[in-house]
Amino acid sequence: MTVTFQKNNARPTRSAGTNSAYDRILIRFVDRLISQGLSEEDAALPANMIADLRERVAKESLSKATLRQYKAVIVRHIDALHGEEDPERKSLHDALSSIRPVIDKSRPLRTSAKKLKRAPLEDVRRLFMHLDENRNRYGRAKALIVWIRAALLTGLRPKEWQGSKVVAVNRESGTLSLEVINAKNSNGRANGPTRTLHLSRLTQGEIDIVCAQVNIAEATGDGWMRYEHRCCELMRYACRKIWPRREKNLTLYSLRHQVAANIKAAGMSREEVAAIMGHANDVTAGTHYARRVCGDASVVKVGADPKNVSTVRNVVTTFVRKTL
Repeated sequence: MTVTFQKNNARPTRSAGTNSAYDRILIRFVDRLISQGLSEEDAALPANMIADLRERVAKESLSKATLRQYKAVIVRHIDALHGEEDPERKSLHDALSSIRPVIDKSRPLRTSAKKLKRAPLEDVRRLFMHLDENRNRYGRAKALIVWIRAALLTGLRPKEWQGSKVVAVNRESGTLSLEVINAKNSNGRANGPTRTLHLSRLTQGEIDIVCAQVNIAEATGDGWMRYEHRCCELMRYACRKIWPRREKNLTLYSLRHQVAANIKAAGMSREEVAAIMGHANDVTAGTHYARRVCGDASVVKVGADPKNVSTVRNVVTTFVRKTL
């Protein structure tokens, strides 16, 4: 079944990949309502989707992240069907906003709640040992080790390796930097379209690791998402083998959390942390990422580019100034 809609003339705020994912979720919403006996036309009405979501939240205890994503999908659908002057649009938005997550601690952890928001060194060592011991069994064991090491050096989001490049900043001194295409720039949460990470403190071996990961991403081309998925699956499988009773385990995104903790522990300013992580403001890393106490300042090797630092929105200072 195909759900189609006409978008209003507004500035695009999501990437093509995000819109594609939202389309798939929207189709699942409609299919779910059709399976409950609604006609295709009624199943595509935002009001029915909101009512169904409200029931699901009460019964299934959806996580905050899942509910937030579902709301975003329905908001986009509402905005596509109703113009800004349409009173029904505000009514639907208000109804959707009134839905709040219900936390039931008796239920098992779901999805993102099972992901560890740090990557302890001892865990990483055990994972490396397991992957190396099973390198003949796991087809991508060596590639995953490269990815993990490169991610712990740079803090890149998994999808950001595609399109990243190692470039020479100063050819005479041999200074290098990593040019990264910011993953969330399309919806305003990134600090511009790209960011620069200075690699002058990395050893040659560490630079080789980063270059190897960049080269892998370039070589996979259009198959990058499939490659990323398979590496994620291998990491999940290996962690379950090592820690079968754990509720939370390492993921590729755990490595980014660990880098955030490390650079906080190194005493960098909020603006520098945001610049390295690619955040548009200085509050995101402090609110949503691993804490300073989980970090290790001694392993921080990348540096922020002054131009990126200067464009970070100073939300924390603004908030403090307003409350004084």
